[in-house]
Amino acid sequence: MKENETHNARFAELQTEYLKTRSKKTLGEMYSVCSECLKNYLRSYERKHNFTFSDDDFKDRLQDACLFVITKYLTKPDFKIEKLSAYAYYGFLKACFNQKLLDKDKHETSFEVWAENELAREKEFD
Repeated sequence: MKENETHNARFAELQTEYLKTRSKKTLGEMYSVCSECLKNYLRSYERKHNFTFSDDDFKDRLQDACLFVITKYLTKPDFKIEKLSAYAYYGFLKACFNQKLLDKDKHETSFEVWAENELAREKEFD
């Protein structure tokens, strides 16, 4: 991205190119610009609320928000965003506050937690 170029301007250029060529490389660049924009939203949210996402949670929410934006191009051939910052913000909100996603995360567990629970159960029966 050029020094004075905004995420909106860069994304608009890439979007125009993608809609003409349907290039996977261009779509990947769009994902990168979207990711940079969304990182700013997530970091701003952390600062504003004196809160820090864990590294994994930050990456998961960033990926969820980016995929929310980018998958629209794969599912709707004529999809076009007028302003990345507005649409990406909507993706940010969905990734951070969508109850279905949050509920899904509650049911996931790491291997370490699972192993500790299994060890505790085994000791219980000894």
